[in-house]
Amino acid sequence: MQQRAHVPPIHQEPRLAAVLHQAAALHQLTKLGAALHQRPKPGAALHRRPRPDAVLLLPGAALLLKRRRAAVPLPVNRQDQIAALLELSKHMAMEGRTLIERVLPQPPDTYTQYEHYPKGDAIDPDSRARWFYHAHAPEARGMDEHGHFHMFLPLSAFGDEPALATPRKDGAAKVVHVAALCFNTDGLPTHWIATNQWVTEEFLYPAEAIIARLDRMQMEGAGVSKGIPYIGQWLTLALAIARDDIADMLRARDVALKNTDLRDYNAEILAQCDFTM
Repeated sequence: MQQRAHVPPIHQEPRLAAVLHQAAALHQLTKLGAALHQRPKPGAALHRRPRPDAVLLLPGAALLLKRRRAAVPLPVNRQDQIAALLELSKHMAMEGRTLIERVLPQPPDTYTQYEHYPKGDAIDPDSRARWFYHAHAPEARGMDEHGHFHMFLPLSAFGDEPALATPRKDGAAKVVHVAALCFNTDGLPTHWIATNQWVTEEFLYPAEAIIARLDRMQMEGAGVSKGIPYIGQWLTLALAIARDDIADMLRARDVALKNTDLRDYNAEILAQCDFTM
């Protein structure tokens, strides 16, 4: 696989960053602070634990965290979605494990480049939308990037609508890539990316077809059966909050695709945008 040029984190959401230090102070999560200053092993991605000021927290915002998914729908209003995401982040911080730490294998030094976490992906039992987390080799990822969450719609969501391109890989998952959310080594989301078709071996669909189905990106139950609760819910909220930005990013991806070979291994990221609230 060809290496990509370094893409530095574009942005650090100020509202999130402002409350991270508060989380450490209030909950004394100093045990999360020791970074692992070690050389990456062959085949293993460099892992650094988030610093204490990289714990997501904002008091307030009513959210029933231990609800059944069908009992209480996710908020529709964007401000309520932001409040719910921050409250969920607070809950995870109070349990002593940040978002990324919940996904990484134990022990974390077994975290391996390009492997999917969790194995076999995290798939919502109802919507069949899915996510996985992974990292590229240090020289082939953005500056200070730890890894990213890829998120997909199931091919079945597109019915009989024909794809622009189909996977070449035998046994490829029947999925359509929506977006990936990148995280830095402090455990903070930085930016969204849209990729070329070869990157995920997806069934490629036009931006407008994906945008019309963004409401189907319901992943609250994705990962629960594998012992990773809350991640799917957090990602579902993040997608909902960034809906307009993701729509614009997918349209920009389509513009780039007009002049891009789908198998050009030097063309990996075709569009990107900040993670903002």
